[in-house]
Amino acid sequence: MESESLKQLLKSPAYWVASIFFIVSFYMNFLPGEDAMVLFNRVNHLESSFFTFWSWYISGLPQIIAKIVSPLPPIFQALIYALSQFTLVTLMLFYIEKITGSRLVSLCLVAYLTIFADHYFYMLTFSVWISLPLIGLIGIYSIIEDRKLKIYEFLIIAACATCSPLSVCMIFVYIYKVYRSRNDLLSYIIIAILIIMQIILSDQSSGRGSVFFLL
Repeated sequence: MESESLKQLLKSPAYWVASIFFIVSFYMNFLPGEDAMVLFNRVNHLESSFFTFWSWYISGLPQIIAKIVSPLPPIFQALIYALSQFTLVTLMLFYIEKITGSRLVSLCLVAYLTIFADHYFYMLTFSVWISLPLIGLIGIYSIIEDRKLKIYEFLIIAACATCSPLSVCMIFVYIYKVYRSRNDLLSYIIIAILIIMQIILSDQSSGRGSVFFLL
């Protein structure tokens, strides 16, 4: 990401409010909910496969992160879980400000999450609900700028696509993008990734792994 964009992000009130709330929330809510049950306990105390279904789908990115950091002391595992989630939140705020041109919009979103859904800041298992809009926002921003996807944007989208089969809901953004710019190879690859992830991440055998059921 360009250094100028990072400077703009650091000047955003939404980023600093979110950062302060993240620090307080992480301290007050050490390994909460599913981060403890689904991620930490499974990779540290249970013999299981690398990926496992939870609520009828595989959440790839959180499970990969949990597995990679499992040799570390618990405090560092919990910190990396939370920082990974907060990084996604920060990226979402960044693209919202880029698209809307307003810091007030992102600040209002932070205020809403702080009041009604504070766990979105620090719980890695909730990355599904941050990665989903982030996939769409990156595509929309590149459409507005009338340019191809950048490599780092492609990598972010590919990683977010592994969070949930619901990621396929954002496929229409990239179908429209290739319609406008047919020589954007990365957008074609993203479309393929979103379709493949919907198939391999959902529990097809249970009948509850469809996008409509998960929604």
